[in-house]
Amino acid sequence: MSGKLGFIGMLLSRGAQQTVIITSGTTFSAPSDWPGIADSVECIGGGGGGASPGNASFIAVGGGGGGYSKALNVTASNGCTIQVGSAGAGGTVGVASGNGGDTWFNGASLAASSCGAKGGTGGAGSAFGVGGAAASGIGSTKYSGGNGGGIGANSRGGAGGGGAAGPAGNGGAGGNGGSTGAYCGGGGGGAAGYAGIGGGPIHPAGGGGGNSSNTGGGAGGAASGVPGSAGTVGGGGGGGGTEGAGGAGSSTAEWITAGSGGGGGGGGGWSTGSPGAGGNGGGYGAGGGGTGWKSAAGAASGSGSAGVIVITYTPI
Repeated sequence: MSGKLGFIGMLLSRGAQQTVIITSGTTFSAPSDWPGIADSVECIGGGGGGASPGNASFIAVGGGGGGYSKALNVTASNGCTIQVGSAGAGGTVGVASGNGGDTWFNGASLAASSCGAKGGTGGAGSAFGVGGAAASGIGSTKYSGGNGGGIGANSRGGAGGGGAAGPAGNGGAGGNGGSTGAYCGGGGGGAAGYAGIGGGPIHPAGGGGGNSSNTGGGAGGAASGVPGSAGTVGGGGGGGGTEGAGGAGSSTAEWITAGSGGGGGGGGGWSTGSPGAGGNGGGYGAGGGGTGWKSAAGAASGSGSAGVIVITYTPI
């Protein structure tokens, strides 16, 4: 008796790729169409806060931005352990800034995870915050967050926060605070490699952060007491002018429109009255800006922003 052995296979119908963005929680709640494996997982660590303005001039350095990591073909079950890096708090006089938390997916720790990114540190005294290092991340593609800006012996403006790393590259460094004559705060570092611009000349316009065309994301304060503008398209916030606060970094929408992390917050400007507060880091994972000079204790530095986990999968 002769015959033919036939092979019967099962064809799984697969739809278009779906994206899950996770900004909180400690366990992964898988969608109903979860196939058990992610096409990719991306993580950005939390950003560090601007430093405590505890030196003689009450000016402050910027916080570091969070690092970025991406892993491919990640197998994970529903309920696996995750962590979204927390935002580092901005420092005030006598209160230290906070570090940004690490972000990871599928593991009890960053080192044991399937994908993870290091958070940036908060600024401390005259030491700027350090961006989350790519070498400490877990994944096939890794970039470092930008360092916070620094201050010199004659600085009067606060320094900008570092930008978060993203798919396009390392985060930009925050701009340094303006010198004795340049009262503007440093611009926040742009996300994904677009560097922030430092303090501006002797007028109320602060330094802008970098954006997608690297021409300056946020303008500085237009007049005394007016805050710097927020950054756009991955840019950092503008540094505050005379008596101006630093602008915030770019918003969380930048991930959707430009695939970038957040821009760092701008540094606050010099003031004879209330000092310019540091700008907050933009979402996700950016560092906070430092507060500006004043002859007495005053405003707080900007806080960093929390990290994020982005999962791309093809549903069954």
